[in-house]
Amino acid sequence: TAGWMEWFASSIAGSLYAVTFAIYTVRYFQGLKLLNWIPFSTYTTEKTVAFLVASLFLYINYRGASETGKIGAFFTLGQTIFLIIIGLLGVVIAFIDPSRLQNFSPFMPNGWEKLLVTMGFTYVAFEGYEVIAQAGDETIDPKRNLPKAMIYSVVIVTITYVAVAFASIVSIKAGSPGIDGPVWEWIGQFKERGFGEAISRLMPAGNFFLTLAVIFASISALNATIFSATRASYALGRDRLLPKIFSKISQKHKTPYGALFLT
Repeated sequence: TAGWMEWFASSIAGSLYAVTFAIYTVRYFQGLKLLNWIPFSTYTTEKTVAFLVASLFLYINYRGASETGKIGAFFTLGQTIFLIIIGLLGVVIAFIDPSRLQNFSPFMPNGWEKLLVTMGFTYVAFEGYEVIAQAGDETIDPKRNLPKAMIYSVVIVTITYVAVAFASIVSIKAGSPGIDGPVWEWIGQFKERGFGEAISRLMPAGNFFLTLAVIFASISALNATIFSATRASYALGRDRLLPKIFSKISQKHKTPYGALFLT
């Protein structure tokens, strides 16, 4: 049951990341007036880009675990660097202008109850470490390296999230033009675009950095979920909990091409 859930969840998540990449990329280049020559609608263009990027990373995963890991490491490092830059800028801004720390007062205006309810929606931000375990068959010294990878990931991601959240709050000076009430309320009114609106005020190229971070993050996540879904369904096929075709291995690339194709 866990294997089936993991396979479906990773497959659907991968589709989401492909579409997210397409939406941000297409709309960013549209804003630069670089896609005016395309005769299709925005919807069709986004879906086409999503299909192409998903196909590309399916092929990369087919080529081998080493290629998949190298590409994943590149994009993961890229998104982490962008987010760390944003976090460091937030610290610098707060150091230069300590009055911005007043944005944290009151620290929890809605109390513990609202915080706990919100945590029910944000747990997904810390989801995905099980993907590391699924690399066990193809990992050098997995008994030593898999636990280290999980622990390092949790620590790095937690620090990055805290730094970015801090930068988002201090990026706006209370009382500046357009900011009437508390800063967190101003950010919240934009809903899912709140982070982008805040970071755009933190630095001149805020939207550009944010777009790059989202592109790198979605590509990294797409690559990881393809790997995860393939290995989960391969294991099910190997144990005859899915049809035998899921356990087929490419003789040339040593990758589970049956599970990859069906995923």
